[in-house]
Amino acid sequence: MIAEYRRADELYFAVGDSQFTTAATGVVASFVAARSTTLKGASVLVSNMAVSGSHASDWVSRAGGSYYALALTAFQAARAAAPAVSPKGLLVYLGTNDPTSGNDTSASFTSSLTTMVANYRADLGLPQLRVLFAILPVTVGATKLSVGWASVRAQQVALHGLNAMTGVVMPEGPFADGLHWSGEGSLEVGTRFAQAWL
Repeated sequence: MIAEYRRADELYFAVGDSQFTTAATGVVASFVAARSTTLKGASVLVSNMAVSGSHASDWVSRAGGSYYALALTAFQAARAAAPAVSPKGLLVYLGTNDPTSGNDTSASFTSSLTTMVANYRADLGLPQLRVLFAILPVTVGATKLSVGWASVRAQQVALHGLNAMTGVVMPEGPFADGLHWSGEGSLEVGTRFAQAWL
């Protein structure tokens, strides 16, 4: 992978939950494909450090061994491997797990996301690093979503356009299991992230 970074024309970082890691591996792949097509075959690489099951609040701590710290180490290694390439941005997919029953952290979503973004910008020495973050869909299939889900989504909508942060509205599906994207859904989500850079 280090050798691949040396050949990169564009470099991105990614953090988030299972939508970027399990069934949604295709999200990052489709983002890369769409950007590469736009750039007429350029090499686009993403250092993806998403963690399945994570909440936005899990990415706040900078302590050694934290999700944040492990990702920061990976991002710094990617930058070192491609010193001539200025990182384009940070891709974020968080919010799905925050309204989880028994561990509802939805109320702190805005604080958690903005703190994480500020920390990465400071620690990477990239104060203007652009951020693309997912805005949760209003519904998931026919499922009536929780008050916490609606709260997270409202906070995401309010953050759109602030401080070089762009919200990317997620589609209403299709999903593979009622929550995680199917292959078709992953393709659509990745394409939406790519189009947000245009």
